[in-house]
Amino acid sequence: MKIAYVVDWKGKPNAGAPQKIHDQISIWRKNQCIVDLYSIVPNQYEEEWKLQSKKVFTYSNIFQRIIARAVCAINIISDREVNLVYRRFAIWEFMEIISFIIKPTVVEINTNNKEYYKGKFILFLLVLKIQNLIISRYVVGACSVTEELRSIQSTRIKHKTKVFTNSTKLQAKSSQLLTNNHKLAQRISLVFLASDSFKWNGIEILSVLATNFPDFNFHVVGLTGSNTKNLFWHGPLYGDELSDFLFDMDFGISTLAIDSLNLKQAAPLKSRTYLAHGLPTIGAYQDSAFIECDFFLQVVFDKKTFQLLDKEQFLAFINKWNGKKVNLERLDSINSDIVERNRSDFMRSLVE
Repeated sequence: MKIAYVVDWKGKPNAGAPQKIHDQISIWRKNQCIVDLYSIVPNQYEEEWKLQSKKVFTYSNIFQRIIARAVCAINIISDREVNLVYRRFAIWEFMEIISFIIKPTVVEINTNNKEYYKGKFILFLLVLKIQNLIISRYVVGACSVTEELRSIQSTRIKHKTKVFTNSTKLQAKSSQLLTNNHKLAQRISLVFLASDSFKWNGIEILSVLATNFPDFNFHVVGLTGSNTKNLFWHGPLYGDELSDFLFDMDFGISTLAIDSLNLKQAAPLKSRTYLAHGLPTIGAYQDSAFIECDFFLQVVFDKKTFQLLDKEQFLAFINKWNGKKVNLERLDSINSDIVERNRSDFMRSLVE
């Protein structure tokens, strides 16, 4: 089976989502799939994306981006060897929609698109509705990161959708993890990964949390800001530099405002990154991969004041896990070797 993987990304290939794509492609290839990456990126990142892409389509403005996406679609349509196209859900353009009709396509659903586009431009909602009527007829399948996202799709797409949570590679990091006899932290350090200032990150909530717990240090990676006595901003970190930083942390803080997308469930990549580094994780959502576990704490905040509603539960979690790391053997549900092998088997079943 030959898969054309289309990625439309505005940044470098070493961020969280592109790294997930790299892992997916690597595992699919091990599972006897031929995979070509087609990348649509800004001009300044062309050389970096060329290292892992069959073709790169670049742009410097919105009009060039429209053309780049159309040319990418035409290239895929013209490749007779491509059995399947895989891409993330988006607002698609004319030639991309044509490619759905011509080439069997699987879409990945990562968010509540109706709520996501509602905050951008009202016309997007109309386009999204029309697009879904067309696409739902022609997509051969869809992959959703949570059951909740699958359940809110149109009936046609819902019945073609299978749930695969976001995952991460574990083995490469396991040898570096400390044992559960890690020494107690003198001052607790909690880290928050934020690749962009998306509203569902909950940065305002994090700031209030830091104010309410002055004895803990809170570190934000990915964004810049003004440091306070216990809230520190580090800007972007990647690769080994990010891993070294995470190994020095005690806890990870994941998405804090998923309700802004009218969702209760989530599978954030940041939480997978924390856990792959042994960090017990805190988030304001139900994690689709962990129904019952003691290393993920679901917290609730007041929607108006951003105050944590159960501080005793939060402190009990901190005290329980202080000085301990999560055993990677407990993380099969987010092990990309397992999740992505199952995903590739699902896609193969759609075209063979």
